[in-house]
Amino acid sequence: MSAETAYKEIVEALTSKKDVSAGSLFGKACVKLATKAFVAFHKDEMVFKLPATQLKDASALAGSHLWDPSGAKRPMKEWLCVPFKHAKQWQDLADKALANARKAAKA
Repeated sequence: MSAETAYKEIVEALTSKKDVSAGSLFGKACVKLATKAFVAFHKDEMVFKLPATQLKDASALAGSHLWDPSGAKRPMKEWLCVPFKHAKQWQDLADKALANARKAAKA
């Protein structure tokens, strides 16, 4: 299975939920809760918007790094890129990102 196929399977599962849709963020494929993106796909990596506590745990996955979509050495502090070699963790991280997006939407 390719990284893109794994991403598409997760998108299919996520978009079956209320108020979740596929979209675009900085020209990259993403998934949004209403209008707010919480996951994206970039260069065969899945990108997750996570709070600091979850970000620290997820960043322990080898090769994970903060997302710099512009390539201008300005990484986004809440967005973590997780390489395809950790695709088995992608669904769990996507579910956490969605839960955090729902929590933020209620605040």
